[in-house]
Order: sequence, then C-alpha cells, then structure tokens
Amino acid sequence: MKEGKCPKCSQETVYMSKTGITFDSRGAMYINNLKSMIIPPLKDYTDYVCTSCGYFETYINDFSKLEEIEKHWEKVK
Repeated sequence: MKEGKCPKCSQETVYMSKTGITFDSRGAMYINNLKSMIIPPLKDYTDYVCTSCGYFETYINDFSKLEEIEKHWEKVK
C-alpha cells in the first residue's frame, strides 16, 4: 500500500494519513476527516486505506517501538 496500489483489489486508489484512524477507549474505530490540523498528530503510525475496496493497513513509524513488540508479542508461526 505504501507504493499506492492496494494488495487486495490492485486498484491505485490508496490514501494515507498520520491522523486517519482513531480508536476510543471502548474499541470503536473513527475515521478522521480533517483537512488541517491545529494540534500535531499524537500517534506515531500511518494509516493507509483503499477507497475502492475499503481495505486498510497501519504501519508503526518508530522502529524502537517495533523492537519492543518483538520482545513482548507472540510471533505468528
């Protein structure tokens, strides 16, 4: 998706935002539609979404956080 092509439907209708998807304390997902930000993003990941099929991916940008995940999460076999 980072190259602009959806891996699910192969369309080139991928959009990204550092403030695109937010989860509240109950786990509900919200899609932000802000054209300008007064407050900078408080998260360190980037959301990508395909507007043709709805598929989305999230990438963590801070590599030190990825190292912590490797230490504490279960690896998929």
